[in-house]
Amino acid sequence: MATIFVDSTEITDWPSFHSVFAQALGFPAFYGRNMDASIDCLSYLDVPAAEMTTVHVSLNETLAIQVGAVDSFRTRCPQQSNQAFSSDESANRTCVSHFSPQSPALNNSVRVVAMSQE
Repeated sequence: MATIFVDSTEITDWPSFHSVFAQALGFPAFYGRNMDASIDCLSYLDVPAAEMTTVHVSLNETLAIQVGAVDSFRTRCPQQSNQAFSSDESANRTCVSHFSPQSPALNNSVRVVAMSQE
């Protein structure tokens, strides 16, 4: 399983939320800085040539996004933390709805894992 770490202490609002996640996941410069754009980028985890993220996983591999300092994140930014922890389901659902059954993207999964290191 591939794993990345997101330091939520840098998140204070929606713009910083998108900046932190975009940096951690290596989203392209044209990233739209909204949840739909984030999910679109995550849908290409197994397609390095698409250049939608610098983080890649192989067929049938899971990407774990570990979010640190989650307790203060939930208190400080409840909307953003709720969105972060529901994005894995959305990303996986998007892969299923946007790609044919033969697509390798259907076999990827994203999991957002809460970690408290405060």
